[in-house]
Amino acid sequence: MDFITAQDAARGTVRHWRDSLNTSGTTDVDFKLVIPSFDRPTALCGTTLSLLRSEGVPMNRVSVFVSPQPASPGGTPEWYRYSDEMKKHRFAEVHVRPGGRSLEEQMTAAMEWVGSGYMIVMSDTVKSILTRAEDLGSKVTMVKTPKGTLLALVKHGFHLLRATGCTAWSVNPSHNPWQLSTSTITRRLGLLDGNLMGMFLPPNWRRMQVTHGHGLIYDVEWSASLWAYGHRFCRYQGVCCEHRYRQPGGQASLMNDVVKRRRVETQAIKACAKKFPHLIKWMHKPKASLRAMEYRFLTHGPGVLVMAKSQKNKCSYSLSGTSTSTERMRRLRARAKRRK
Repeated sequence: MDFITAQDAARGTVRHWRDSLNTSGTTDVDFKLVIPSFDRPTALCGTTLSLLRSEGVPMNRVSVFVSPQPASPGGTPEWYRYSDEMKKHRFAEVHVRPGGRSLEEQMTAAMEWVGSGYMIVMSDTVKSILTRAEDLGSKVTMVKTPKGTLLALVKHGFHLLRATGCTAWSVNPSHNPWQLSTSTITRRLGLLDGNLMGMFLPPNWRRMQVTHGHGLIYDVEWSASLWAYGHRFCRYQGVCCEHRYRQPGGQASLMNDVVKRRRVETQAIKACAKKFPHLIKWMHKPKASLRAMEYRFLTHGPGVLVMAKSQKNKCSYSLSGTSTSTERMRRLRARAKRRK
């Protein structure tokens, strides 16, 4: 029996991803997990790979794509740097594969290797998965999700794509708790967050490749390109990835001048908007920092899907036995909390 059915999607209500939580670290969904990385071997081991290990992801499913050349002239080739660092941190099962220097080259190599099927994409600086804390009144904070969330999203996303006919899913790119909704999945056109994304690799993916030299806006152009070729996607509004944006390494190693980077990003976004004028537009943001991209997706796509309240951790009431004082007190506190 499918975890989510097409009938569920048609009604607009699907099961919650928390119903897929499994602390044993096993899943019946087959997938390949790819991580593009450049000049960040130590950061990768301390963040994304450590998170995957703690989440129970089988490390032999993980492939890291690195540049065949050194990050700097005369330096140690990237393959050796990453292999040595992974051995130090006991990630010997992780595969190191040849990619490229720019993000679009990395992702092209990853998709060529995957070939077809269900693939998960993560960035190399993800520390944890976050969600909005519930039932705190006017105080809104972010908290870490339970152990097993990553595999739960992998499974839920797989069944969600099959039920809706979509191609890809991702977490919410926003870290603002006021912009997170723990019970909804949007199907509107928007940014697929490359920090954690899953998709059925389209057979014609080469036609949708991001323009060479547009690695700085990869997620933006890839989202628009997928949509332009008829591939729809879902985005979980209640979860996001904790990561440090633009830390040393990565694209910053190739372009660390923020003013120049903004100029190159703007040129790429304008070219993307010219290529997909019905989907995206360049929009100047005078009050935004130099680290913020200036663009806006146009409104396309159906309404949201609502995730039914998770069945996990619900209180079970026994009609045949007497409640203990601890159980009665727990229900009393929960009732008082709901009335606040």
